[in-house]
Amino acid sequence: PVAYLNGGWAPKGQGVKQGDDGLELPAHGDPAVWPRGSEQEVGWAISANHGGGYSYRLCPSDGNVTEECFQRTQLKFAGETSWIAFPNGTRFAFPITKVTNGTFPIGSEWARDPIPGCYMCDAYTTCGAPMTPVPGFMPTKWNDQVDCYAACDGTSVPKTTGGACPEGTPQFPPPAPEFSGFGKSVWEWSVIDKVVVPKDLKPGAYLLSWRWDCEESTQVWQNCADIVIQ
Repeated sequence: PVAYLNGGWAPKGQGVKQGDDGLELPAHGDPAVWPRGSEQEVGWAISANHGGGYSYRLCPSDGNVTEECFQRTQLKFAGETSWIAFPNGTRFAFPITKVTNGTFPIGSEWARDPIPGCYMCDAYTTCGAPMTPVPGFMPTKWNDQVDCYAACDGTSVPKTTGGACPEGTPQFPPPAPEFSGFGKSVWEWSVIDKVVVPKDLKPGAYLLSWRWDCEESTQVWQNCADIVIQ
């Protein structure tokens, strides 16, 4: 693995090293059991809001787990509603924005990150066209540009406001006025969706992949969970 400044870090005290392959991590708790043809809740949380869109995929956890395998079983979202969910059980429903036109794999369904960043300045005019990422931990013009892009997207907004965008600056209508901004204050809530489990899946152990293709940054974020299909 190649390390970059402004990237993620392995959690301390968890027995995980930077660069470890997630496929080699030990199982954590009992996997969720999903019946074929059912609708199931999935969710993700935002620390730094890079915009863009996300999708959920499945791949059998049979030792041959690849990006191509996940792309063969892209899940569709169920219904037209997403939720903001708080730790105390409170939920706020809002319409999901989905797209299948122009996606990859062809026809796969993706959802828009529902939390708008702030339009504090024009990133291209202020920061320039995206530079090629530079590996390593020494300061570079590329990393300065990364910070500049983030400032245009809302990191310059005071955290005392909870990071919410000033009036008139959200890049698109938020689910509610308080749900906007770049984050960095680590919001306590999560984004919940429902996905449809295909009826024709072979029963067995699977990995569920959440993939987030960012718009504000040249990044792809992923996470996986153990699932049993019945």
